[in-house]
Amino acid sequence: MSNQPATQNANNNNGEQAVFGTYARLMMLMNVERYNQDTSIKAAILESRLTRSQNALNESEKLLKQLKHTQAIIRDNLTSIVSVRPRTNTTPLPPNLPIWEKRHSTFDGEMGPLETKHQEQVTLFQNLMKKHKEHDKSPKSYAELITHFTGLENNLIKLRKHLRTLLSQVTQLNNEVASHTGSSAPALTQASTLTGPNQG
Repeated sequence: MSNQPATQNANNNNGEQAVFGTYARLMMLMNVERYNQDTSIKAAILESRLTRSQNALNESEKLLKQLKHTQAIIRDNLTSIVSVRPRTNTTPLPPNLPIWEKRHSTFDGEMGPLETKHQEQVTLFQNLMKKHKEHDKSPKSYAELITHFTGLENNLIKLRKHLRTLLSQVTQLNNEVASHTGSSAPALTQASTLTGPNQG
């Protein structure tokens, strides 16, 4: 009879340990589930940020091509206006020619820094893609990449705004010069042609 309390205590301890062990395993499984869910959510967010950054980079590239194309047309038209003068002295130079030439030169000067900024974003994107390929797939590493890609996207939104503003000004100049030369403005200079419906 004297062994009954000891046996009962041992059984109680074993029961408590079993309950605690089950609880611990349950908590571990719940933590693993939360970890996996958090990782999955962050992976999806990162993929979205990455895609948007890639699209923004592509759009900046297209805007730069439009700017260069339109500036080249303006340059050709201005050259043709000046070259016509010696052959037909009766054809006066347009009074706005000095203004057009100055604006054209100014736009060339503005394009340089914007193109440099674009190349910086290209390099940043490439570096982030390398980190993305090598990161440890933990929620923390996903969160860090999300922050970096969000910053990249914000930079590209600002760059896109500047490029669109400049393209609008260059297109206006092209139309003014083209109206004098009789040539029509190229379709490529229409901002909606390549940039799509996204605004920013």
